[in-house]
Amino acid sequence: METLKVGYSKTWGWGIMIAGFVLFLMNFYLFTLSAKASMTQMALCLFLSFSGALYLSRSYFELRRNELIVYALIGPMKRRYSFSNINEFVFEGDKLYHIRDGKRKRVWVGKLMSDKEAWREFETRIRRADFGGELHDLD
Repeated sequence: METLKVGYSKTWGWGIMIAGFVLFLMNFYLFTLSAKASMTQMALCLFLSFSGALYLSRSYFELRRNELIVYALIGPMKRRYSFSNINEFVFEGDKLYHIRDGKRKRVWVGKLMSDKEAWREFETRIRRADFGGELHDLD
């Protein structure tokens, strides 16, 4: 099975980036009129725009042959979920769980934050395995 990379939703990325930029312009305008806007607010608006740009360029998570890796939006942090069989992942509604050694752990990935097409492929692979499909059959 090849690696399936799921990125963040482009809609969220553009929305956050534009909102940050618009808020920055509004604060800058207030600053030029009356010097009442704080530099901290403008810095936070730029950080918001930067976060939106990261949504457009970073991977949200990857499904590999024997592990699911969830990446942090900012920084090198990643969470790994190793598995021997894809059946260790189950959906309950739209929530994904990893079941290993009788312990159930929530995997914090979601449809709303994911690229639609890639999420659909990911969900198909997991749900197909729930019905007896083998991991190598999912290519």
